[in-house]
Amino acid sequence: HLEVAVELLADMTLRSTLPADEVARERDVILREIAMGDDDHDRRHWDALARTVFKTHPLREPVIGYRDVFSAVSREELFAYYRERYAPNNLVVVIAGDVFVGGVRASVEKHFGAAPRRRLAPVFQPTETQQLAPRVFRETAEVELSRGAIAWPSVALTHPDAPLLDLLAVVIGYGDSSPLWQELREKQRVVHSVDAHHWSPGEAGLFAIFFNCDPGKRDAAERAIRRELERLAAKGFSRPALARAVRQLVVGEIGGRKTVSRRASRLGSAEVVAGDLDFSRTWFARVAGATPADLRRVLREWLTPARENTVSLDPVPKAKDAKTAKATKAKPAADWTLKTLP
Repeated sequence: HLEVAVELLADMTLRSTLPADEVARERDVILREIAMGDDDHDRRHWDALARTVFKTHPLREPVIGYRDVFSAVSREELFAYYRERYAPNNLVVVIAGDVFVGGVRASVEKHFGAAPRRRLAPVFQPTETQQLAPRVFRETAEVELSRGAIAWPSVALTHPDAPLLDLLAVVIGYGDSSPLWQELREKQRVVHSVDAHHWSPGEAGLFAIFFNCDPGKRDAAERAIRRELERLAAKGFSRPALARAVRQLVVGEIGGRKTVSRRASRLGSAEVVAGDLDFSRTWFARVAGATPADLRRVLREWLTPARENTVSLDPVPKAKDAKTAKATKAKPAADWTLKTLP
């Protein structure tokens, strides 16, 4: 049925008519999904983190979009966008599986090749400016626990340090044997959970340490994370810990390729995002050649205090606590002085 599948794919991407009744129906579906996201506290915390780390890059925007903007888009605007961007010279067709290459190529050329190329207007995508000072954002919600994160702007997917930051996240914050888990949860008992992630979807990304804790322990947890990073930067990493992280990354990557759909996804990402069909080999080689000194270097280079972003979603203070806090709140000291020079 591959011929039928390719024909349907070409019809959807190049010859859709987007009927008005279907646009209205799908608009309602997506508006409901946006509403569901508003009630998802993990997503709310992530959105706040993205807006704090990224000030100009589109990664600061939620993927699903905004209710007011989405509601205002007409069917005509949607169809005009579709006609402009869904062009054969703006598409990559990826097919994986037990197929005959010659027949597949002929099928793709038959159903996609007849569509005329179109002139594509350039898309302006602002680059993120360098962060020069730490940022803090606090938000409250009807939650029981505090959700916290300390994050740093990261590198592009194709940057040589991206695989090393992937490794660093696994070494310091993957599983209950990681240094962060052992120190913050098992020893100090300041968090319920803690882990580290490196997210680099394209030309920008972030490295983040996430944790859940009781509201009264949030500040202590943040201080403990900073102390542990300082300790690791000074002490470095052992070769057994590095080897274990490499093995975990490789096993995870292999596990993600067990289905043909995931293989197709990997190839598509390599071509569209990285611009290199051989990208996975480069990534594996970089991971396999990493040393403890490499991890120590990227920790010191990228996870710096000046580029730190601290974001939390905390429970709404109780009325009694709010009154006490308001009564005892000291007037903040001015962080600048005025001097008139001759």
